[in-house]
Amino acid sequence: MELFKGAQLKIEQASNHIGNFELQAHKFFESAKCELVVEKDADSDDRFVLIKLVDRYPEKFRLTIGDALSNLRSALDHLAVGLAKQHTGEHHKIYFPIKNDKGAFEREVDGNKLQHFSGDTIEKLKLFQPFQGGNCLLWAIHHVRNYENHNFLVPISDMGSLQLVSRLNLHFRSAKTAIFLGGSSRLDQGIILSNLGEKGELKIYTNEESKIHVKGHFAFGDIDPISNLPVLPTLNSMVNETQTIFDKLTHI
Repeated sequence: MELFKGAQLKIEQASNHIGNFELQAHKFFESAKCELVVEKDADSDDRFVLIKLVDRYPEKFRLTIGDALSNLRSALDHLAVGLAKQHTGEHHKIYFPIKNDKGAFEREVDGNKLQHFSGDTIEKLKLFQPFQGGNCLLWAIHHVRNYENHNFLVPISDMGSLQLVSRLNLHFRSAKTAIFLGGSSRLDQGIILSNLGEKGELKIYTNEESKIHVKGHFAFGDIDPISNLPVLPTLNSMVNETQTIFDKLTHI
């Protein structure tokens, strides 16, 4: 339906941004160079061997994520305008209501601020719980998009786990722990490979084919409600939620 074409196109564009980010992130981790560094622990005399990325991810990654979020929030507003036009013909100052808490949303409903929507639309909006503490995906789209628009780029961090060490001979002596087989860690802080303790030693023998490879992904930084969540699955869940809301509200 023409009334809702813009909303659907916005959702599709968000998916395009996410697909582009996924491709570029994969290429980044495939080509990223790693190094071994030894750092002293701040709380003890132990020295840790860490795997760190030499390369820094491009800042355009954060722009692409922000663009995807903006498209999703805009899609919801386009949807709201289409629903209002369908019911009353009004299209000025119409937006998809996402509020700071349940009380604020209920006041929006009780105060007739949603009067341009049909009764069926309002009842379905209630079921979506578009407020902080209700639908966390909707709240994240709204809150993080506003954060990105008015403050800073969306914070992300590169995470990874050791995947492959080839043509690299590591000789440990008197180490507390030679090799850790741990989980995912922030790559700017380093993946712990070994704890040398106070007196442990490590000798590294390399050649032209030596390689350290990490299996990497990106996680959101310190921003509620998606702090530390993996970027790609979270964005895809946001797209799916927006599409579900679109489908339910346009088939009343």
